[in-house]
Amino acid sequence: EQAGGLRVLEDEDEGEVDVDEQAGGLRRIELQIVGAAHLPKMDVVGTVDAYCDVEFMGKKWTTGVKKNTYTPTWEERHVFEVRDCTADPGALQITVMDWDLMGGNDTVGQVVMSAAKMGKVVRGRCGWEEEREVVLRGEDGLNVVGQDK
Repeated sequence: EQAGGLRVLEDEDEGEVDVDEQAGGLRRIELQIVGAAHLPKMDVVGTVDAYCDVEFMGKKWTTGVKKNTYTPTWEERHVFEVRDCTADPGALQITVMDWDLMGGNDTVGQVVMSAAKMGKVVRGRCGWEEEREVVLRGEDGLNVVGQDK
């Protein structure tokens, strides 16, 4: 399924959300990027210098770069403010990138949470949270396989 240029895989179980049917107005969505594992070698020399680009509701956020590792740990949080939780927020896209000193940065893979899922998230009951591991997908839609797999 294509959603605004994003590839959303329909076989991905996006989990349940405890939705507040009476939700309205302003909401704050806190996203924490914990880490990644088994990232692939992207350059001829060196390991991965990984960071994440996050896009949600037309806003962008970027984590710090974790240098020389196939298993970066970020433990970084960002809050997205949703002005109207009854409106369609669109998909959440997290793209793991490999920073390069010379030339362009490389896309390692991405995770996309569908607009339908994120619509439920922004209307979630106050205090609702979800923690999950997700699989990075390449531009071809296949799972990203790292150096040690």
